[in-house]
Amino acid sequence: MTTITSCPIPAARLRTRVYLLHFVEPYKHARHYLGCADDLSHRLAQHRDGTGARLTKVVRDAGGSWVVARTWRGGRRLEKRLKSRHSGVRLCPICRGEVTLEQVLDSQSPPVGRVPGQRVPMGPGRPMYFRWDPKRH
Repeated sequence: MTTITSCPIPAARLRTRVYLLHFVEPYKHARHYLGCADDLSHRLAQHRDGTGARLTKVVRDAGGSWVVARTWRGGRRLEKRLKSRHSGVRLCPICRGEVTLEQVLDSQSPPVGRVPGQRVPMGPGRPMYFRWDPKRH
């Protein structure tokens, strides 16, 4: 009998996630942002702080907010493949009507020690979302 002591897939590849942000209020033509991160919580914090992608900074500065609509296990190759489709609406469960924005926001209780309405990401398999509150920053 042979035992496997290590996984042949590098740990970083198992952690890497592709994520889809759904803007609560569309910003000009943009309704979604698709990105990839090894540490999704850290990357979402970067978006929240305005040091992530340029689009999320502009949306944040305009008073917009977003939710994490969907995540996939995968890396840059998957991100590039999904972006090449130019189909954020077809990838988004909110836009497809599978779930409402209110259901996404209500699906997670606010974390302890945080102000209600400010959501933080949770682990894999759970809805993750963030609502920007310009009054707090």
